[in-house]
Amino acid sequence: MKTITIAIQCHNFQKRLCMMLSSIHQQVKGDYEIVVDISYLENNGKPTTEEVIDLFSSKGLNIKNSPYNSIERLQFRGYTRNDQLKNCDTDYLLFADTDMVYH
Repeated sequence: MKTITIAIQCHNFQKRLCMMLSSIHQQVKGDYEIVVDISYLENNGKPTTEEVIDLFSSKGLNIKNSPYNSIERLQFRGYTRNDQLKNCDTDYLLFADTDMVYH
């Protein structure tokens, strides 16, 4: 089975992240194993990104955490994407924003 990582950066858009993860969760039945890699600032937002990750992980979505403890590196999307690329071990990689949904 082929694998794909969907690499997301989330800062203050946790509700949009919920919509995105919900749409990804509906795609899990396909021909690909989907891994979601979320870069985020620890303890940020309401709900927090960690709470969103826990909710969708409990529903079976394969989520890889990439937390940052300061905004200095997270604020530059290219840096976080380089970090996600370096840690990616799937066949394919898709960089995405938190406002994307998949039908």
